[in-house]
This record gives sequence, C-alpha cells and structure tokens, in this order.
Amino acid sequence: VVWLCGRRCYLVVWLCGRRCYLVVWLCTRRCYLVVWLCGRRCYLVVWLCGRRCYLVVWLCSRRCYLVVWLCGRRCYLVVWLCGRRCYL
Repeated sequence: VVWLCGRRCYLVVWLCGRRCYLVVWLCTRRCYLVVWLCGRRCYLVVWLCGRRCYLVVWLCSRRCYLVVWLCGRRCYLVVWLCGRRCYL
C-alpha cells in the first residue's frame, strides 16, 4: 500500500503469484482506476468516475489496443489504435 497525494489519494497494489496482479488507484471517493494484469500480453484497464461515465481499455499485444468510452446509455466512443495510426 502506497500513500500518495496527501490524505485523499492512495495506491493499492495486490500481487498474487508472478503473473497476475491487481492495481487499484483510489483518488477521492467517486473516481478510481482498476488495472488487471494477467500474463504478459493481455490486460484490462477500467476507469470509473461516478456511476454513469467509465472508460474501458483492452490491450492485447504491444501495438494494438481498444479504447471504449461509455457515458450513460446514449453516448459512446470507440477508438481502435494499432501502432502509430488512429482509427475512429
């Protein structure tokens, strides 16, 4: 457990074995970041800020990854990045 950013922000790192571990970043009560790594290639990043808006990033391989932005039921953005080029 690492205490950063005064009294409100702190970082929690959970290690279980050599391959899989969970990183949770809490800053204020509403917003937090959850990173799940299992293996060397694939991992999931979830950003939650409140109940309505959240960001999901799925990385599998070094070059290609998917970014999904969901804000409520109506608005969403999907960006596929592969290398240096961006696709919307």
